Amino acid sequence: MEDIELEIPEDVVSLIRALEEKGHEAYVVGGAIRDALLGRTPKDWDIGTSAKPEEVIEAYSGKFRTFEKGIEHGTVGAIVDHRDYEITTFRIDKEYLDNRRPSEVEFTSSLVEDLKRRDYTINAMAYGLRTGLVDIFGGREDMAKKTVRAVGDPYERFEEDALRVLRGIRLARELNFHVEKETFDAMIEKGHLVEKISHDRIRQEFTRIIMTDRPSIGMGYLKEIEVLKYIVPELEICIGFDQKNPYHTKDVYGHIMDVLDRTPSVLELRLAALFHDIGKPECFHLDYHGVGHFYGHEKVSESLAVHIMRRLNYSKYTVKKVATLVRYHMSIHEFKTESSVKRFINKIGKENIEELLELQAADKNSTNNVKGLQNLVNFRGKYDKIVLDEIPMSLKDLTVNGHDVKELGISEGEYIGKALNQLLQRVIENPQIDQRGELRKIVEKLLNEA
Repeated sequence: MEDIELEIPEDVVSLIRALEEKGHEAYVVGGAIRDALLGRTPKDWDIGTSAKPEEVIEAYSGKFRTFEKGIEHGTVGAIVDHRDYEITTFRIDKEYLDNRRPSEVEFTSSLVEDLKRRDYTINAMAYGLRTGLVDIFGGREDMAKKTVRAVGDPYERFEEDALRVLRGIRLARELNFHVEKETFDAMIEKGHLVEKISHDRIRQEFTRIIMTDRPSIGMGYLKEIEVLKYIVPELEICIGFDQKNPYHTKDVYGHIMDVLDRTPSVLELRLAALFHDIGKPECFHLDYHGVGHFYGHEKVSESLAVHIMRRLNYSKYTVKKVATLVRYHMSIHEFKTESSVKRFINKIGKENIEELLELQAADKNSTNNVKGLQNLVNFRGKYDKIVLDEIPMSLKDLTVNGHDVKELGISEGEYIGKALNQLLQRVIENPQIDQRGELRKIVEKLLNEA
C-alpha cells in the first residue's frame, strides 16, 4: 500500500462506499489509476470488488439504478447522474482455449488474485478509499521509467489473449512509452496469434494506434513484431518497393508512413493517408529512361482500401469518405478558371474538399514535386474565394428546390432532378443568374421535349 491520494469523482466514491457499508472490499481499478497518476483525465472509472454480482445489486438497491453488463463475467452496470459505471467482482480467469477469452471465470475475494490476471503492470494497480494505492507489480515504477511491461510471464499473457499484443503497442504509443525487452520479445514470438482475433477487436486497437502522434512509429512496431501482415497484408509488398522516380526519395511504404505522419489526427484522413498509394506496386511501369510511373494507381488504391476497410468492419460512412479521398488524391492539377474549380468541388462533394486538401498537402510535402505544391496553393486560393462569396456548389445550395420545380409543372422525380442539376451547372458557370428565371426556362424546355 502506498500513501498517495488521488482525486476520485464523488459518484465513484459513492459507489465504493455503498459496497463498503455492506462489508465488501471495493477499489478503483485499471486504466483510471494509470491516467490519474499521469495527470491525464480518465475516460472510465471502473470498480473492482469482493462482492459477487448479486451482492452488488443488493448493496445498490434503492440507491443506484443497476443493469446487467456481463453477469457471467462478474460485471454489473450502475448509473449515477446519467453516467454508466462498471463494477466487477474480483476473479480468476481459468484456461484460455482460443487465445481470446477464458473458458470460465472463478470469483474470488482476493484483490491480489484479480490483479494477477491483468495485462500490463501500469494497468494492474488499484486504489482504495481506505488503503490508498495498491501496486504489487511495480506499475508506478514502470510509469516512472516510461515502460510497458506485462504482468508476470509475458508469453503466458499473450497466449491467454493475443489482443494484448496490439494493446501493448497502442499503450506505448498513446503514452509515449517504450515496450520492455522481454515483453517485446514475447510479442515477436506470440504475434502470430493475432490472426485468431476478431476483426472488430483488431480494428479498435489498430485505429487507436494510427490515431496517435507519429503513427509511423506504431506501424513500425507492428511491422517489427510481424503482425502487420495479419492486419493489412496488402502493405507488405510496399515495404522496400523502389519507386525509381525523381519526385520520390523513399520506397512506397516509407512514403506512405511519411504522409501518414503529416496528416491531422482525423480517422478518415489517417486511413486515406495509409491507403492512398497502396496500389502503386500493382501499377508500376518503367519507361525507356528507367523512370518509374504508376498510372491509375489511385483507382487500384481505392479498390484495395475499400476491401481492407470492409474486412476490418469500418463504418459505411468511413469507407465511403476514405474511398473518395484516395480516388481523388491525385486530382488537383492546374485549374485555370474558377468554373473548373467549382465543377471539381461539385463532383467530389464540398464536404470532402478540406480533407482532400489536407491529404494532398501531406502527400506533396513528402515529395520533390514543387509544381504540385504550387497547384495546390493556387487551388486553395480559388476555393477560399468561392467559399467567401457563398457561391452554390451543390443542389442544397440553390435558392430553389424540388417544390419549385413541381409548381412549374414537372411532377416526375427523374425530371425534377434533371432540372435542378441543369440549373446548378448554369449557376456554377454564372453565379449571378436569376435562378428562378433560369429554372423556368429549363422546365419549359423539358416539358417541350417530353
